[in-house]
Amino acid sequence: MIDLVMFDMDGTLIDTADLQHSGWSAALNPVFEEHGQAPLTRDECLVHLNGQSPEVGVPPLLKARGLTDIDIDLDAVGEEKSRYSKQWLDTPGNTVRIHDDVFRLALDLRSAGKIVVVVSSSRSARQMLDKLGILKDFDFVMDGSLRREFNLRAKPEPDTLEYTRQRCEKETARKLPPNRCAMIGDTSADMRAAHAMTAGLIIGFNPERNSSVAQSLKRSGAHLVLTNMRDVPGFPPTMRIATRNVASGTQHGLEQ
Repeated sequence: MIDLVMFDMDGTLIDTADLQHSGWSAALNPVFEEHGQAPLTRDECLVHLNGQSPEVGVPPLLKARGLTDIDIDLDAVGEEKSRYSKQWLDTPGNTVRIHDDVFRLALDLRSAGKIVVVVSSSRSARQMLDKLGILKDFDFVMDGSLRREFNLRAKPEPDTLEYTRQRCEKETARKLPPNRCAMIGDTSADMRAAHAMTAGLIIGFNPERNSSVAQSLKRSGAHLVLTNMRDVPGFPPTMRIATRNVASGTQHGLEQ
């Protein structure tokens, strides 16, 4: 049984692929232009950057582009991307698409008595969820701003997941050991963080059906890789998910 379900935001709960590409482009294209490089591509953003903090996502991208000897201020990159996101959020009429199947799963799990939270690297995750009118539908939101405030390491380190687990355990007075926690995310960092935490269930979400992303999610510890949350066996209405924990050989599931 799973009692606590953690959802990533960008690329999982909401489709922010275009917004992420625009924000990262605003932060990184001046650097690429300075070094005679082409602008950031959407595929590069999808593979290396979406849902990542600058310190996790940018170095592998620079390495892939052969820019291993440049000095780049990752804090400044993060600030510029955050500025772009804030400007976008403050502009009337701007919106993004909620992944309906993922959000429905979150609502159904919460209705079934599960603790449902968001763990995101985005510094503006709370503002984004509030703008979409769904902030109230989650028991807690760990975002990039709180991570920095509490001096926690970003995913793929397990710090933000562990902090969230311990906080929910304290606030609900429920025992929430890692094997009763699940993580649903769309990046290798999500999977690796959940694996390091020894979460009982790790689901990789690959809505764009990108084969490279699917392979990365599997390599990073996903028990299941799905292109649609309706692909979850039994969804809806029972939401029964069974997967084998390779380490312990036990069965874990989400069920009403």
